[in-house]
Amino acid sequence: MRQLEPSSTELSLIIPWVHMNTDKEYIKEIIDDLDCGNIYNIDMVCINKSKTHSGKVNPRHYKVYVNIDNLTESGIDMLKKLNTTEMSVEHFYGKWVIKRANINYGKKTTYKFI
Repeated sequence: MRQLEPSSTELSLIIPWVHMNTDKEYIKEIIDDLDCGNIYNIDMVCINKSKTHSGKVNPRHYKVYVNIDNLTESGIDMLKKLNTTEMSVEHFYGKWVIKRANINYGKKTTYKFI
């Protein structure tokens, strides 16, 4: 059975890799520029250094969750696009991959929100 998002959430995004020096204000500014709707929550989860299956080392970084409600036309278009694919958003330092978050509230999480 598919888990539903909270009723106040119309779009939940995940940015899987954000540099440690990035703050919430910068993320809000970049996402606001997309004109998708009202950003009402940004959670930044610290991911410690880890190795991938191929042996590559991923440095410490943030995984960021962004919740948007009152979607605009651009937000509705983004929602439809993110149902089938991911997108990237360019910013001053490079780009972020953005995906639609598939939230499962039944699972226990071990992440620490800051």
